[in-house]
Amino acid sequence: MPVAERWRSDPFLFALVAIGLLLRLFAAARPLLQIDDLAIPDDAYLSLTLARSIAHGWGPLYGLAPTNGFQPLYVFLMAPAFVLIPHDAFAPVRIAQLLLVACDLLALVVLYRMIARLSRSRAVPRLIALAWAINPYVILTSLNALETSLSFLLMILVVARLHRLESASGAARTREALGFGALVGLAALARFDNLLLAAALGGVLLARRVRARVALVPSLRTFALVGLGAGLAVLPWLAYSWYWTRDLVPVSGRAVRYMCLSSVHHAPTLSNLYLPMLRKAIEVTIRRNPVYLTLIAGLYAVLAMLGRGALREAHAPRLERDAALLFGVLLFIAYTGVIFGPWHFARYLFPLILVFSLHAGRLLDVALDHVRAGVPRRALIAGLTWMIVLGSVMQPSFRRLSSRQVPGAWGYMRIGLWAREHIPKGTVCGGAQSGALGYFADSLTVVNLDGVVNRAYYDAMRAGRAIDYIRAAHVRLLVWQDDIEFIARESRGARPDDVMLLGTVPGIRTLGEPWTEYRVRP
Repeated sequence: MPVAERWRSDPFLFALVAIGLLLRLFAAARPLLQIDDLAIPDDAYLSLTLARSIAHGWGPLYGLAPTNGFQPLYVFLMAPAFVLIPHDAFAPVRIAQLLLVACDLLALVVLYRMIARLSRSRAVPRLIALAWAINPYVILTSLNALETSLSFLLMILVVARLHRLESASGAARTREALGFGALVGLAALARFDNLLLAAALGGVLLARRVRARVALVPSLRTFALVGLGAGLAVLPWLAYSWYWTRDLVPVSGRAVRYMCLSSVHHAPTLSNLYLPMLRKAIEVTIRRNPVYLTLIAGLYAVLAMLGRGALREAHAPRLERDAALLFGVLLFIAYTGVIFGPWHFARYLFPLILVFSLHAGRLLDVALDHVRAGVPRRALIAGLTWMIVLGSVMQPSFRRLSSRQVPGAWGYMRIGLWAREHIPKGTVCGGAQSGALGYFADSLTVVNLDGVVNRAYYDAMRAGRAIDYIRAAHVRLLVWQDDIEFIARESRGARPDDVMLLGTVPGIRTLGEPWTEYRVRP
């Protein structure tokens, strides 16, 4: 049987998919409020609100105006759920989670097969896929009702297909380049961060051709075809965005950056912004990926004992690993030095798992190739297997997945449900984190006041007219969680009584912080 067929027929892969599915469905079977506390960010409800607006024929309407501040592929995939179930806010959240669990398990299959193709030992893809299947970080991400798992699936499909692009020739190369470009375009529509993946792929492929002294003209032709395929895939979204918003660049990333700069009065320095962002990103990466990082550290120790030759072999250029690594570096730099958004680093930096998986797979393959067959090799595999299993199930986040109790009311759903019950219908209400407010309290007009899905407010902040915009939009009530001074900082001539405290929303906290009501002075 050919090697590729052996990998496809490996029953271990099917067992891992089954285990992964059971773990995810078991976690998802609990009440939705508990899952909201564990896994669902406010941005998920922003996306679902937009999917509902599209399903109702209103276009990408949020609050008072259409927006392009969302990841379009996921939102459009979710819109049919609101056509089928137009008057239920809870069922579409469940549908979103099932969609993302399916994407997550497909990513597991792609990861397994890619590492199997790159490895000599059958144990390598099994161990790396096991680390994915039972990883609590991955499981929680697949339940976040947001586009993360969909984006990762398309990202890993792009990386896995690199070898086909490189090995094709003649007319097949033209078809492969166009198809590869279309896949890159879909990945960018799943999450705009994947444009950095396109840049990383271009850089790695160009460097590879320069080292191999390949003629420049054929390479440029291939890149042009890839760009054409990507452009054709993205073009419908660009036309849609222009039609509704007269804007091609999503406002969300600009607004996130602006909010972070506002917190330091738009005077960023190493000490007040860049170093804290770097520390936060490193902390999140280490805290969320302990199994991968421990596995890599342990394998380096094994290779060090095996000698310099093993270390050199482990670091030999590898197309997929090098592309993923460059993408990870670009992603890390983008969020720590340009876009920021530390509240969502766990989600933004999730793709680093692919970097860790490919690197750990390469180290493991070289280690197993150099360790003597028989008892030493079996002992190494057994030890790593137990390390992966125990390192996963002993994490507090894994225990929360299997527990019927959660640490506290940490999610956003409760504030949306409270607003639906306590704020009079038709009220124009504003908020910075407005996703759950807009999604559940759909009898209100909820105006987004952080700019993420509101270009007009973003422009007003930049012009120092935040409070003027709020008044012009007839917002009279604010439901806010923290940093209400944000409005005054972005308003020239703001007065202390522009926003008047009404009181704290009783019994509702998100991420440990209370919600507060304010009245806007007419």
